[in-house]
Amino acid sequence: MTWDLLFLIAAAARWLGYLAAFVIVGATAMRRLVLPRTGFIDPTPVPLARWAQLGTVLLAVSLVARLYFQGRSLLEPDEPLTAEFVGLVLQSAWGRGWLAQAAAGFVAVVGWSWVRRKPSAPGAARLSIVAAAAIIATAPLTGHAVGLAGAPWYSPLLDLVHFGAGAAWIGTLASLTIVLRTGQPQPLALVEAFSPLALVAGITAMAAGAVLAYGYLGGIGPLFETGYGRMVLAKLAAIGVTSGLGVYNWRSVLPRLRAGAPAPIVRTATLEALVGVVVLAITAVLVSLPAPGEPAE
Repeated sequence: MTWDLLFLIAAAARWLGYLAAFVIVGATAMRRLVLPRTGFIDPTPVPLARWAQLGTVLLAVSLVARLYFQGRSLLEPDEPLTAEFVGLVLQSAWGRGWLAQAAAGFVAVVGWSWVRRKPSAPGAARLSIVAAAAIIATAPLTGHAVGLAGAPWYSPLLDLVHFGAGAAWIGTLASLTIVLRTGQPQPLALVEAFSPLALVAGITAMAAGAVLAYGYLGGIGPLFETGYGRMVLAKLAAIGVTSGLGVYNWRSVLPRLRAGAPAPIVRTATLEALVGVVVLAITAVLVSLPAPGEPAE
């Protein structure tokens, strides 16, 4: 596997898909799990609905780009990518996974458009939840969990847990920064409502990711001896930074908010979310690389 332009653009398309999925899942978790615990009357501030709809647009762009690059990767450089060949790609295991992800994305588009128009409609709320669940459930279908011949049997389920918990952590954190900028509800109420979710989801995501990485690497040695392993180390370092910022918010910023003192919660939460975006970028490259023992394309 060479880091040529096609590889980098394909990884960027995958990163965009992760980013979009985290935005959609995070907005759903913010609306259904965090905001109700603050006592805020309006269940969907307009900026949050717009944020989720942006996620659906980015997801659509990512799906189209990933389908193109998947087809392109199976052809010689001078071979044309025809509609017939794209049809063959969609008949593969990867293609069926892509179709399932596209269906989940379509449900998200419909659900959040409905939420934007009628935020109090029960059907809109249920459809947005179904969309988030479908995005999480279909996430493993085009990655190492099902595509790697030597992947452990538990990989698909653990990948689902890792992705879902990561989206609930980083995705909801990103939505938190959006809602914080509206000024309602108050920062203290928001942070206190978000903290338990962040703690549980963060620990779950990191634990599941560690088990998955060990299963793909096959041991500790490849962690330092392979490009895949070194990318895992880079991801661990970025997660460490994100976790450190979260601990700072918990141990320093939150007590200051409780005491009624000024605290830079918008700035620190935004920085934590931005490092989370870097984690997703590293993950996109990681999934694009062959795991140890897997033949390079």
